[in-house]
Amino acid sequence: MGPPAPSRNFEQNSPVTTILRQICESYPESSCLRELLQNADDAQASEIEYILDTKTYDDSPLIHPGLQAYHGPALLVKNNKVFTDRDDPTSTGKYGQGFNSCFHWTDGPWILSRQWLLFLDPHREWSPDCGGPTYDILSFQGSVELQNHLKTFQQAKIDTSQAVDATVIRIPLRTASQAERSKIVNRQATVEEITKALYDLGQEIREGGMLFLRHVRRITAKIDGTILWEARNTGATDEDANADTIRSMKSIPTAFEQMYAGSSSAGEGKDRSTLYHVNIHYCEGETKSVRSFLLQHLMCRSSGDIALDTWARKRKLFPWAAVAAPLNDILPTGRLFSCLRLPIETGQPVHIHGLFSIVPDRGRLSSSGQTSRDSGSEWNGFMFRNCVVTAWTDLLIARSLVAWKQDFYKLWPRLNLSQSIDLWSSLDDHVFDRIIRRRLPVWNAPDSCVGLEQGFFVPDSDVVRAYSNAFRAVHLPLVCLEERMYQKLLRRASEHAIDIQVLSPEALRLFLRKGHLSQQIHDYTPLLLQYCLQDFVDGVANVEKRSQLREDFRDVRLWPTLQNSLAVMKDEPFLLPRGMEESTLFSRSRQSDTLDLKYLTPRVFALLECYAAKGPHLVRHRTISDLEIDWTQLYKVGSPDKDMEDCNRDKEDDELLRRIWAWICARFEGAGISSLLTTHHLDCLFLMPLNGSRIRKLVSSRTRSPTLILEGDADWMHELLDHRNSNLNSLADFVLDTKILPTAAIELLSSAATERADLGLAISSDLQSLVAWLASNRDFVSGLSSPKKDILTRQLDLLTWQQGPLLQPEAKYTLKQQMLQLPIFRQITATAPYRVISTGRVSIGTSNRAIRAIEGLPPIPSLPGLAFFEPLDEHERHLLEFFDLLEKLILEDLFFDILMPNMKEVNDRNLAEVKLRLVDFVLDKTLRPSDKFKFRFAQFELLPRSIRFSSEAIQFRSLAITVDPKSTISSLFFEDEDVFPEAGFLKRHYETLKLCGIIRVLTPAILMERAKTFAICSRDKRQLLVKVKDLLSIPLTENFNLSPASLEQFRALKWLPVQCSSNPELQMVSPGNCRAVDEKELVDLVLSNFEASVMPGWRALLGWDQVIERPILIEQLNKSLALISSRRVDKILAYL
Repeated sequence: MGPPAPSRNFEQNSPVTTILRQICESYPESSCLRELLQNADDAQASEIEYILDTKTYDDSPLIHPGLQAYHGPALLVKNNKVFTDRDDPTSTGKYGQGFNSCFHWTDGPWILSRQWLLFLDPHREWSPDCGGPTYDILSFQGSVELQNHLKTFQQAKIDTSQAVDATVIRIPLRTASQAERSKIVNRQATVEEITKALYDLGQEIREGGMLFLRHVRRITAKIDGTILWEARNTGATDEDANADTIRSMKSIPTAFEQMYAGSSSAGEGKDRSTLYHVNIHYCEGETKSVRSFLLQHLMCRSSGDIALDTWARKRKLFPWAAVAAPLNDILPTGRLFSCLRLPIETGQPVHIHGLFSIVPDRGRLSSSGQTSRDSGSEWNGFMFRNCVVTAWTDLLIARSLVAWKQDFYKLWPRLNLSQSIDLWSSLDDHVFDRIIRRRLPVWNAPDSCVGLEQGFFVPDSDVVRAYSNAFRAVHLPLVCLEERMYQKLLRRASEHAIDIQVLSPEALRLFLRKGHLSQQIHDYTPLLLQYCLQDFVDGVANVEKRSQLREDFRDVRLWPTLQNSLAVMKDEPFLLPRGMEESTLFSRSRQSDTLDLKYLTPRVFALLECYAAKGPHLVRHRTISDLEIDWTQLYKVGSPDKDMEDCNRDKEDDELLRRIWAWICARFEGAGISSLLTTHHLDCLFLMPLNGSRIRKLVSSRTRSPTLILEGDADWMHELLDHRNSNLNSLADFVLDTKILPTAAIELLSSAATERADLGLAISSDLQSLVAWLASNRDFVSGLSSPKKDILTRQLDLLTWQQGPLLQPEAKYTLKQQMLQLPIFRQITATAPYRVISTGRVSIGTSNRAIRAIEGLPPIPSLPGLAFFEPLDEHERHLLEFFDLLEKLILEDLFFDILMPNMKEVNDRNLAEVKLRLVDFVLDKTLRPSDKFKFRFAQFELLPRSIRFSSEAIQFRSLAITVDPKSTISSLFFEDEDVFPEAGFLKRHYETLKLCGIIRVLTPAILMERAKTFAICSRDKRQLLVKVKDLLSIPLTENFNLSPASLEQFRALKWLPVQCSSNPELQMVSPGNCRAVDEKELVDLVLSNFEASVMPGWRALLGWDQVIERPILIEQLNKSLALISSRRVDKILAYL
């Protein structure tokens, strides 16, 4: 059975490839998927699927062999609406050309809908008669050829045994061979390219690409049955939206049909403005997201221009516009839509949709960016200025009812686009005009959105934001706008002759007079007071201003007092504390007259400070004279007799006493001591605390012992004075209790002591006078316990830090001599067996040579004329260093120049252990010995020997004759030779001893010493043989040489234990009377052989590299012949 004949043909008689090529040149490739989506929406489809089928179908036979090239990978586009009889595939789309953008990717698309399967063949390669045959798949169910074609639709999941209730467009991807001969597009379409296009479309849809479609609510993209991504456009749930203002998205097509379809003519009926809440659900793999938008649709009947309406309807353009605002985030830049997204960014915070006049490739609006005018640009101008602006303002009104706090003004048109000539760049002016003319309630206030007549308008700033909570507390309808927005409002309102109520301090004062303020103090009171004073704060505090301030606030209860209530201005000025410390200090005195600083902002406080400085008209500060009233209310004493000079004090009030002295000092600051010398307001006030819980008046009226001022820590001198006898105790009877007074008070009293004798004060805090006093009372210092000497040392160090840098050289020298006499410095000594350090506090001047002990130095005995001092703490250390009281030596010099020479002069058996501990200490501290150190170390016997009898003291040897037991030459020595250091000592200092030069390698001197020792020792010759083998196994360096005399002696010494042929016992022979073992058969009957292999270097040193003398060889030959030893004979003859 042959292939069926087509049921009908879509004839294309014109050179369609040329037309299609021109269309592809006009339409960007990226628009293909978008145009197919637009076609589906125009067909009223609610769902569309993009399916990339990567499979190649090899089934045959086919309707025509030329169709086999179209059975490779293809893009299937399926929607749930059928292809009607009046639909022409070459006339789909808004301009009748959108569908043809698919020829970017194919040379022959197919369309399956109902019972019809259409093949487009614009090249007429296999259908020369028509270029578009159509087959009835139900009439040819038995056609194998047709069924093989239908298999390529299987990824669309349709049943081809019956009429297909959908439309599936199959776009076979152009192959490389097709691209070579294509007259439409000479480029291959790949699976990767389509995959990327699908992903790009997904991102576009996810960001709102399907917001303005009338019908399509679901879009899916797949590859071979696997979902790449899926998007759904759903309306809000009842929980998400206001049912009175938001309608179902399903009403859009109906409203569109009612408004623009049928016989309705322009100008009839009412415009429709409807709000929708839309959620775009997007799923890509495991990632799911939901983006919510608020859509305001506006459908107008007419533009008001019949000619323009007629022109637009011919092009299927209607005055339908919409604005979409994101609910959960902010758009970086809005897009322009005409049902689908256009490649145009508007810079606005919303997406804008409209049936605009656009160029065929949808790349721009008609006449966009140009100054020329035509019907297209007039239509677009009408759409933006009327439809878009109306939809946008309606959106702002609706949004202000449900989310005005969240949105604030982020959904308003942006103001920074006015330099552009694009239509959307001037939307802010038109939106403002409509809001102002209609007095729309879209202005954000703290409690709701208000209209122009209710709000107090102000430009946004950090200053205004600082007051926002206070304004909200009194329910001030404040409208805070960004500066440019504020200026635009003023300018536009002025053009419309509408007054704007601008926020000002005067306006706020008027608002508060109407009863909006509570009489109790609240957290917001400070800011309200500050703003009401704003025009005074920013002005000059002159007399006129002060008078105006008093007049304006006469009836406004805004002044917070310490009675925790708001007061009105009085005839007498308020007392203004200088700070919170002063406010709390005087909180129990004259509360109704004192302002509460807790409720004064820094700016208000600064203003009042300025007024107080100009004169006591409104406020004033407390002065010293006020203490005559305030101190008697604050500090209560036990009804003292008026003639009493002192009395007991309650220690619970000591803190109050400290604070009042701090306040007094602050009042005298700047004026200096002269104020205290001249004022007498304080003379009779109990202000002077004494040790022993007493307090006296500032001025003493009769003769009494002076009061000693102790600056800083008052206890140290008190303890010293209280230590000895009764007459010293009496000196502590009149000591100022400086623990209570602040430092400034002590300094003030100290400065005034010499000027006002009636104050009865004395000073004992100067370093020079104190040290001189201590030096002259040396016995007193000697009698102090060690802890109290520590106190004294610490105080002297403190004074030295403070006053020492200011001392003149002569004064410093005098202090040094006095310091040398003070018995307060720690000397370290030790007694036999010198294991524990003893300390004592003595004077440095009694020693011939006083040396600073190095930290960690082991105990050492007393040495004639020497004394070692070690500071107890950082205070003693600083005194020693500042006055240069001790001789300082580095460890190396101390050890080699002082300790070792002096210890030789002391005959004490225990010094050996002291010496060992000192050597350990020095080596522990010397990780990288210098050449000088190495030289000096070698001059003394400092290494403890390894062999020691228990009854003997530790014996030492010098480094030059000590062998490293870990070295390769250590096996050359017998244990009883006593050439090794003590094992523990070696372990502790091994690395340092290596650097200092302990014997570790074979040297000519060691070699000669060993040869002589082996030659004369009486040890077992087998033990000697082991040592000799060890010696000969040591590799010799290239420059190892003996002098000629030493070499001759070395070869003549009998130090080699060998076995002679005539005697089985080991005999000691010289190297000249034996040879190596490998020459045994050449000399063994005449000479001895050393039974071990010898390295070449040793052979040369032993002389065994020389030729065997001929007489020895002849004698060996004769004896070999006698023994009939053919092997020996052969060897000898070969050698000869």
